[in-house]
Amino acid sequence: MEVTLDTNAYCDWLRSGLWNGKISQASRFIVPMIVIGELVQGLHGGDRFQKNKGILMDFLSEDAVEVVAPDLAIADCFGVFMNYLRLKGTKMPTNDVWIAATAHMCGASLLSDDIHFDFLPQLNRVRSGG
Repeated sequence: MEVTLDTNAYCDWLRSGLWNGKISQASRFIVPMIVIGELVQGLHGGDRFQKNKGILMDFLSEDAVEVVAPDLAIADCFGVFMNYLRLKGTKMPTNDVWIAATAHMCGASLLSDDIHFDFLPQLNRVRSGG
């Protein structure tokens, strides 16, 4: 199984092991550049920046982990998703639409408990409990 990690899934996994079952089944991890930006922003607000950034960098250097930056295909998918949400009259954080577009274009399930991902039925999302 190939998975894309949302920011909260990565944090919950490290803090409590919440995603251990899903992560242990994964053969490949997609980490959107947007997620890395959100994580680094959060690290700057903490008191263990160096330690936690080292943990993140170690994870990102694993062979099964692929960092994915937006490209033209992801940007096109982002535009499709944003237009879909606009037509439905639904708002969603812009960063999360980028994360969803990355997961969708990489063909990987998105690990996230954020309920607003339900607004994108095109997305293959996996929750921590199911």
